[in-house]
Amino acid sequence: ILDATGRVMARKGFAQTSMNDIAKEAGEHKSLLFYYFKNKDQLFLELFHHLSRKYVEMISDVIELPIDFSEKLIKGINTFHQYMVDEPKWFLMILELIVHSTHQPENKTKVITLYTQLMGLIGSGFTAARKSKEITRKFDDDVVSSLILSTCIGLGVLNVLDNQATDFPKAYQYFKEIVDNFIKMENK
Repeated sequence: ILDATGRVMARKGFAQTSMNDIAKEAGEHKSLLFYYFKNKDQLFLELFHHLSRKYVEMISDVIELPIDFSEKLIKGINTFHQYMVDEPKWFLMILELIVHSTHQPENKTKVITLYTQLMGLIGSGFTAARKSKEITRKFDDDVVSSLILSTCIGLGVLNVLDNQATDFPKAYQYFKEIVDNFIKMENK
């Protein structure tokens, strides 16, 4: 059901998707959807949770790797880029959630929670790297984590909207170099 929901919403968007569309795509009766989900909003949020959990697990796995922080950072950015390529509907759903969050505070909370969780993962990488003396530069981890995450999401959304807009592998490579050089800079 969740995969079918993602496929239909990626094609039609949230507003144009009906429970009938999802049932048809899933090859199930509409009553089965209502047995598990009270409405389309709940189904939409469950799909967002499912895709978000998958991504958070992937980034957590990168943070746990026994490699130096610069490599983790590069692998994390690569993982984000690959997830964007493999799961473009996730980015479309983030856009949809942001739009709906203006009318539904629950959606706003979901987006902020995911963003905060991902920032925390990046920040935990900075903390571990400082403890092991891989990073000596002092900076505001939350601000830098937010910049990294926002840039990755922005590139992901641009790729979903128009994947011919820029050379994404090159853009990610430049971004990785900028972040890596920033972190390696000495304190001034």
